[in-house]
Amino acid sequence: MALTKLNNFMPTGSVIQMPTPLVTSSNTAHTTTTFTNTNLVLSITPTSTSSKVLITTSFSVRPYHTSYQCFGRVGLYRGSTLLATRDVNTDGGNTGRWMTFPCGFVHLDSPSTTSATEYRIKGRVLYTDYSAQMDIGEFQNDSGNDETNQQTLILQEIKG
Repeated sequence: MALTKLNNFMPTGSVIQMPTPLVTSSNTAHTTTTFTNTNLVLSITPTSTSSKVLITTSFSVRPYHTSYQCFGRVGLYRGSTLLATRDVNTDGGNTGRWMTFPCGFVHLDSPSTTSATEYRIKGRVLYTDYSAQMDIGEFQNDSGNDETNQQTLILQEIKG
């Protein structure tokens, strides 16, 4: 039976479809003040214009600098539309410093379309002073080698 026929019998709030989640261990570096792409991108084709899309992401962010500070921003996009942001920063006084932070989004979107819709994570630094760089998907490997470098992006169509 077609997905649209099954959809007619499901109550509002039901998960209609979920594309295979994206799980990756690659990272991207961001050194400019404009948002640039990461490897976290996934598409879904809603079955109805009244459907919602639940976006769930999890990834690590590591801003660093050679002296003083780095401010970074992570954006959740639907196509070219910015839906939400997260800010991270490190402040190290007069010494270079990096810190790794857990980051992510849980966002309910209303795309109002039945066309393929792309969701993506992008990153940027807010200032390029002090050799500022923000890595998305990076972790600091310690001697115990007990950290993981896994990022996920999950999309679920929710019946509206």
